Amino acid sequence: MQLPYLGLYSTNNDPWSVPDVGGDMLGEFTTAWQNQIPGGAHLAHFISGGLYFGGVAYVDVICNTWWGFGVSTGITGGTPFPVAPSWMTWDFFVYAHELGHQLGSWHTHDYCPALDSCAAGPCVAQTACSNQGTIMSYCHGCPDGMANITTWYHPTNAQIIRQQAEASCMGGYTCSGCACPWPSLSFVTPFFVAPYTGAAQTLTVTGCHFEELTEIRLDGVALPASAWQPASDASFSFAMPLVSKTGAVDLELVSAWGTQLGYVWVVPEATPALGMTYANEDLHWWLSALDTQYTIGGAPGDLVYFLGSFSGLPTSVPGIVSLGIGNQLSSLYVLKTTLLGASAWTSQALPLDASLAGAGLYFQVAALRNATLPLITSSVVSGVVLF
Repeated sequence: MQLPYLGLYSTNNDPWSVPDVGGDMLGEFTTAWQNQIPGGAHLAHFISGGLYFGGVAYVDVICNTWWGFGVSTGITGGTPFPVAPSWMTWDFFVYAHELGHQLGSWHTHDYCPALDSCAAGPCVAQTACSNQGTIMSYCHGCPDGMANITTWYHPTNAQIIRQQAEASCMGGYTCSGCACPWPSLSFVTPFFVAPYTGAAQTLTVTGCHFEELTEIRLDGVALPASAWQPASDASFSFAMPLVSKTGAVDLELVSAWGTQLGYVWVVPEATPALGMTYANEDLHWWLSALDTQYTIGGAPGDLVYFLGSFSGLPTSVPGIVSLGIGNQLSSLYVLKTTLLGASAWTSQALPLDASLAGAGLYFQVAALRNATLPLITSSVVSGVVLF
């Protein structure tokens, strides 16, 4: 992105006089610059620290000199870098949001199916707040405000923006060495992955100058060179390893130019990862009469899979449920404690029926971290899981 023109007004006798409301300000700005955007720019944007109504813009107007306008207000200059979700990211968010409209994207709740449900939309029957809103979302209207907004476009919004830009007067993007002088990431496909599927998920990264990459890191852990090489100049693929968290997972592209940061989104499973079947249908996990305390070990964000049997060590899989230490990944359990520090032990309460208290309850525990899947047969003695 280039700025062919930047106009700054430092006195109160600037040419803008319309009352400070969004639509009127956009109208005055459009009338003043319509069909005469300075510098031959493809879009124009009005940024103000003296107005506080939010932002407004025309949609899908790239290369349109009559309607290619947007307004962002409430700018304070206080956004910290690097930009991260917090109440201080308004400057970054409002400009990126309104620019997203100008480049052809609607709100995340305006699509069918909706990309999120933080606000009402044509296919949002019931709103549901999220702390993982993307730039084109309204999740900042939920409790915690701007801290709910991540620093990137949802992949669908990003794809629409790229398609509209390539179909405009600017044409398709090519890396000539001038526009793309160093390794740069454009897309990760798929962007959303499950924490564990039982089979490797292949991710493809597209961009430019990937032949200069020296290392790829996921969640801070370097991938073996054989896992992602050879890379073409424009893409490379790798098998998604098991990671120790859900939500945004750092994807780092390392070269002599430095490190470029991207993300992969690990989506918590709301249902058991490998299905739920029981050897004895009369036994259920959620029977509340006696709280037996179990002790499990790990690190913050570890994913732990429990395989349980009420009749001794299982010879077949009666059921498997996903839990996260510090992350509630399943509605079948309510996590009552979280781990503190870099590594710790914690006690986990698991409600069991009193009549089963004396039964032989055994677990197999799989702690998922940094692409490892150790499987340990464990038993319960006096309420403690023995590894």
